[in-house]
Amino acid sequence: MKAMDYGSIATIRTCSDGTPIQLQYSIQEPSIDNDGDNVPVVVVLHASGGGHDQGLLLATKLLPPNRYRIISISWSGYLQSTAVSSVQEQCEDLQLLLQETLGIPKISLLLGMSVGSVMTLQFASLYPQLVESIVVLSPWIPYAGDDENSPQKPCLPAPPQWVLNVFFGSEFVKWSSIRVGFGNSMCGVTPATSNEAKQLVSVFLDTLFPVSDRFQGFCLDVQSAMSLRLTAQELSKITASILYVAAEDDPQCKIYENQLPASMVNSNQVTIMTRPTGGHIMVADYQKTQQDIQVFLDKKSQ
Repeated sequence: MKAMDYGSIATIRTCSDGTPIQLQYSIQEPSIDNDGDNVPVVVVLHASGGGHDQGLLLATKLLPPNRYRIISISWSGYLQSTAVSSVQEQCEDLQLLLQETLGIPKISLLLGMSVGSVMTLQFASLYPQLVESIVVLSPWIPYAGDDENSPQKPCLPAPPQWVLNVFFGSEFVKWSSIRVGFGNSMCGVTPATSNEAKQLVSVFLDTLFPVSDRFQGFCLDVQSAMSLRLTAQELSKITASILYVAAEDDPQCKIYENQLPASMVNSNQVTIMTRPTGGHIMVADYQKTQQDIQVFLDKKSQ
């Protein structure tokens, strides 16, 4: 693969007060000429705390080489992307970036990781005609429940800002907790993990730093993305095939409401692949995820 436009910044629109709304992204092209403009496009939406660098890192490991044009986005408040208040607004800006700025008519695969699955499903609900297939890894599914008239399922209460500042806004505290503490176990590292996979986990954890460049986006995750709930009616607008991949030992998935409407799960639209171990986003077990995605894509192309 060869990189192009790493960390580029595009001005998507201008607010009424003159403030420019910008999105940062990276594009990676196949190193082999793959029919020019007809190369299928993958759009990657990173996990909480990450950025375009994190999404690009994992996508290049999980997807078949020399097959896709990969576009990885830093969403709202991360790195040099402008902070906006709602997930829907982020989706609208992403649509403008893809179609107006980059001239992309169709997304072959929309890949969302963890909280990135919120924007993934919201985008596919708003623009079903643009998305052919979806993969969500260790997803936070923002689903309100099968009964649209029932109260929405409770969200995790947002912690006070001072808690976010102390525990997630400090370079030292976050570095100590992740690099010295639970980072490896969170990503599924075990005594049997290969050195290659351990190295990938180490680089992945590096994409959570510096905290100062990603903290605003993390706070927006807590305030908007993690509190969003989509109804069955909204999710029913999604026409793309969906691959759901998760590990049963993921400590975060035991907290989150990871589910989809029964009507979707019981149809051929959704493929669910779970495994007993792997941790969050299954970084150390990436080769198994790579196989799952390959099977899903091959089946879809038949």
